[in-house]
Amino acid sequence: MNTCGPLAFIEKKCQGRVLHNEPLSSHTSFGIGGPADAFVWADGVEDVEIVQDAVLSNEIPFLVIGNGTNLLFHDEGFRGVVLRLGRHFKGIVSEGTRVTAGAGANLSKTLSFCAEHDLGGFEFAVGIPGTVGGAVSSAAWTRSGGIRDRLSRVTAMGPKGDVVTKDAPSLGNEHGDLVPDGCIITEVSFQLEPAPENAIRLEMERLMARRKQTQPLNKRSAGCVFRNPEHQSAGRIIDECGCKGMRVGGAVVSEKHANFIINSGGARSEDVLELIERVRERVHSATGVLLGLEIDVVDPWGGMRRDA
Repeated sequence: MNTCGPLAFIEKKCQGRVLHNEPLSSHTSFGIGGPADAFVWADGVEDVEIVQDAVLSNEIPFLVIGNGTNLLFHDEGFRGVVLRLGRHFKGIVSEGTRVTAGAGANLSKTLSFCAEHDLGGFEFAVGIPGTVGGAVSSAAWTRSGGIRDRLSRVTAMGPKGDVVTKDAPSLGNEHGDLVPDGCIITEVSFQLEPAPENAIRLEMERLMARRKQTQPLNKRSAGCVFRNPEHQSAGRIIDECGCKGMRVGGAVVSEKHANFIINSGGARSEDVLELIERVRERVHSATGVLLGLEIDVVDPWGGMRRDA
């Protein structure tokens, strides 16, 4: 597939930065991944339209990412265009008890905004390193709450530049499908509730202390690797099967939380994938439970799996 023409067109027309052969290891929390043919920082909706038109017209693999916190790219990289939403998509505003954030806004900044405006209900997001759009795409959740609990409206851009808006009652299932396939989330509204800032920050401190105690937050990882089976904890099952400390190359099952695989230094995607399969095989052999993935694995030609 010859992508030179379309990529040159994107570079000429886009206002944002277009980087060639950009290492994806620099854009993921795992710190793993080879180069993308093109990495585009979209400054505004016009850039998104330009990229969508070019990749769809020429059947070029295409992926939108946030902070890359739940992704595993292959060492071969990505033979297409990776798009990340830039400054135009980072604004945060409030109207009464509703907060609207651009999809590129960090969850941490959105949470701070809510606290400063005496709006509670978003504290569950403390310590989650992703963006608003990424959190909505993956239906992010924690034991203390999830992104769906506060969703009011999701606005996205369709493949032909059309705007798609979905209100909370029509949003999808717990593992995503919050907007139609091919749509790029651009803005999200949350319904919150009045609460004093000091109470919000105390709850943030409590939840953050618990996360630091139970999760390897200071290590390179993609968060929880496996989905929790119904009424069970994947981390507990993996721990009980003796998987903590298992290693393949630079990939290691965390001693702190068994559902985290950390990049201890120089880990390759092949290391992580092999370790995933070893953990799944041991758990399945011991318990009969087949663990499904919580992270997304992206192959070099655009395929993505979060298998059962």
